[in-house]
Amino acid sequence: MIQTVNSNRGRRAGRGPRPRGVRVLAICAAIFAGVLPIISAVVIFAARNQLATSGTVPTSLLSAALGVGIVGAAVATWRGSNTGRIVLLALVVTFYVLLAWSNWTAASSSVPEAIQRRSMFTAGRSLLWILLYLWYFLRPTTVAWYRQP
Repeated sequence: MIQTVNSNRGRRAGRGPRPRGVRVLAICAAIFAGVLPIISAVVIFAARNQLATSGTVPTSLLSAALGVGIVGAAVATWRGSNTGRIVLLALVVTFYVLLAWSNWTAASSSVPEAIQRRSMFTAGRSLLWILLYLWYFLRPTTVAWYRQP
């Protein structure tokens, strides 16, 4: 049996090469906004008997559900789905807005100064991720690549 090498790696029929940032940002979203929140939700759920706050488990389950959606949308985005791109953008922005908000509220509460600084840094970093994803996935060349047949 003769096997052929697929020379269209990273391409869909009729499209040019996949923009490089699609691969990088899809992998970053899948790992940092998808897999890691899922793992932390599993750990929190497993330790639910030792947790003092009752709101932690539902929040972690919501975070895990959002993470599963982000992983699925990242795969669809990487494969060239325009709908996947839009869903990924919406879910990643939602994830980082919630992360920034929770860190902002943590920094505003009466916690030690070191935790306040770290929370403010994380909130600022979340806003930078939002801007990066919005800029890249809404720029005309990326949108044009996804809209090609």
